[in-house]
Amino acid sequence: MSESFQKANALFVDEMYQEALGFYDQAIQSEPQNAEYYVKRSACLTKLKKYTKASEDAKIALSIDPKNILAHLRKGVALFYLSEYESARSSFVAGLACGGSNDQFDTWIRKCDAEIENEEGASETPKEKVEEVQEQPQSSSSASPVVVEVPTPIKVEPVNPPLPVNVPAPFDAPPKPKVRHEWYQTPTHVTVEVYQKGVKKEDAEITFSEEELHISIKLSASSEYSLDLSLCDKISPQDTVVSFLSTKVEVRLKKANEGTKWTALERPANADIIVTKWDDSSSVNKHLYPTSAKIKKNWDSIVKNDEEEKLTGDAALNKVFQDIFARGSEEQKRAMMKSFVESGGTVLSTNWEDVGKRTVECTPPNGMEAHKWNE
Repeated sequence: MSESFQKANALFVDEMYQEALGFYDQAIQSEPQNAEYYVKRSACLTKLKKYTKASEDAKIALSIDPKNILAHLRKGVALFYLSEYESARSSFVAGLACGGSNDQFDTWIRKCDAEIENEEGASETPKEKVEEVQEQPQSSSSASPVVVEVPTPIKVEPVNPPLPVNVPAPFDAPPKPKVRHEWYQTPTHVTVEVYQKGVKKEDAEITFSEEELHISIKLSASSEYSLDLSLCDKISPQDTVVSFLSTKVEVRLKKANEGTKWTALERPANADIIVTKWDDSSSVNKHLYPTSAKIKKNWDSIVKNDEEEKLTGDAALNKVFQDIFARGSEEQKRAMMKSFVESGGTVLSTNWEDVGKRTVECTPPNGMEAHKWNE
C-alpha cells in the first residue's frame, strides 16, 4: 500500500474529499493495476458528486478484478445517482452474486425497484389519433372528419433485467458472510451495531458525515462486509464514537436534533426526513397498563405501596431508624451513632447534649443481663 494511498484515506475520513482525490491520483499513477485504488477513488468522486467519473473508475476496477464486490457497489451507486436505475440494479445484483452483503445490496436493489416503478407509473399510455373521412351523399356540400382515439399497443417488459453474461451464477458464488446489523436509539443518540466477532481496527473502514454512514469490514482475503446508509436525520460527526468489542463493532452517533425519535435508521429514497418528538419518559404515567377502562392505575405507586406493606418485625423497625437517621441533623446523627456503639446496640438516642457529655452505658431489656464478650 503506497504512502499516497494512506494519506488519501486519512483525508477521506476527515471529509477533505478534494484533497484526498489528488493523493488517490498519485497512488493510481504509481500502481495502475491496483483495483482497490480505483474503488476508493470512485467513492471519493461520488462524495464530490462527480458520478460519471465515479462509474468509470468502478468499471476499470472491475476490468482488473471482475469479482470485486466493492467495485460492483460503487458502480451501482454512481449509476443510481445518474438516474440509470436499471443499470444500477444490474450492478447490485452482480455484487450480490459475488458474495456481497444481503442487507447492503438488497437495500440498493429495493431503491432501484422503487425508482423504476415510479418511472413506469409516471409515463402515460400514448395514443394516436386516426382521421377517418366518411363518404357523404352528393347533395352534401361539406363533410367533417371524425376523430377516433385508438390506444397504441403497450410493450410489456420484465421488471427484473437478466443478469449479465459475465456474471457468475449464484450457485458458484462463495458462501455469504453471516453478518447482521441492528440499531437502537435514545433521545440524544443512535447506536448502530454490526455483529461480527474479533474485528480489528485495521480491518475496518468507518466513515460518516452529517447524513451518511459507511461501514466496510474485511472478513477474509476474498470477502468484505459493506454497509452504506443515508441516515434518517442529521448527526454531529465530531461526537461519533466507534468501539471495537469482542463480538461486535459499535458506532454511537449523536443526534444533531436532540429529543427527536427516528422512525427508521435509513431515510427512504425521495422521501422527506421522518422524525417525531420523543415521548417524555419522566411522565408519571409512563407505566400505565394498556386498558380501555376509564379508571387507570399507576403501577409504580402500587408496587411501592406493596413493598411498604410487606415490611414487618425487625425490618419495619430498622426502616423507621433509617428514616430518622436520613432526616436527622448532623448532631442527631452523631448522637445516634455514639449511643448505639457505646451501649452495645441497646440504646439509640438523638439528644447530642445528653449523649455528648457522658459514656452511654449498656441498658439490656427487662429480664435480661448484659455480659462482656470475654466473660
